[in-house]
Amino acid sequence: MAFPSFDIELNDATFYEFGSLALGYQIYDFTRKSYFSDQKFKNALFLDLGNISIQIIALLFLYISNRLGLQNILLALSAYYVLSFVLVCCKASLLNLNVVVHTFRKHWRFGSWLLATSTIQWLSGNFVFLFTGSIVGNAAVGILKIGQSLVGAITFLFQVVKIIYHRKPAIYQKSDMEGLWPEMQLTMRKLGVLVILFATLIAALAYPMASWLFSDEVANHYHMYQGFTLWAILFFPTFIYRIGFRTIENPILFF
Repeated sequence: MAFPSFDIELNDATFYEFGSLALGYQIYDFTRKSYFSDQKFKNALFLDLGNISIQIIALLFLYISNRLGLQNILLALSAYYVLSFVLVCCKASLLNLNVVVHTFRKHWRFGSWLLATSTIQWLSGNFVFLFTGSIVGNAAVGILKIGQSLVGAITFLFQVVKIIYHRKPAIYQKSDMEGLWPEMQLTMRKLGVLVILFATLIAALAYPMASWLFSDEVANHYHMYQGFTLWAILFFPTFIYRIGFRTIENPILFF
């Protein structure tokens, strides 16, 4: 079966569509996290199911109509994110201007620090790859990215923890902040064992996994992949406390 041509040419319009997709996704992610905070898990599930269903339908429509281009895909994805947020606002009566302004100011007070922190993290994280590529070549960058892929199971666990654990600090913020830090320490000990087990398993299987997924030549760098698992273990306590700092709305502590 022949597939239609896929236009991946980047131009000014494409970058605007990437921006709209990023904005739409942030709005969508904020909405689903608010559901988790309010323990409305069914609403979050329906939002995710709608996201997957609408995207599949949109991609099938673009494919059948022979319009499967990069710009159309970006527009379809971003349109759903924005539309879902508008529907949620209408249903929840959240379109009150005073509420919107108050919420925006409250989030901006600590969100501005998160914006600066995210920018620094992005620059520092990508600087390694840019520096490596300029010194030893693109092959070394590929090896580093493969290492990140192999420890992806651990970082996926971080995201699961973030979603499940997200509502607990929010509950403490509304009731007893003194109970927040002991709860976080208990969570760090329990989940830390799971992270260490995952990291140890990946480190032990680094060579056969890289050989099976990629090649023997790539597998020869298994010591580097084991180093990534060590990074994941060391990063986990910081990850847990970041959630707590966000809860008390004081992200300047890890800026």
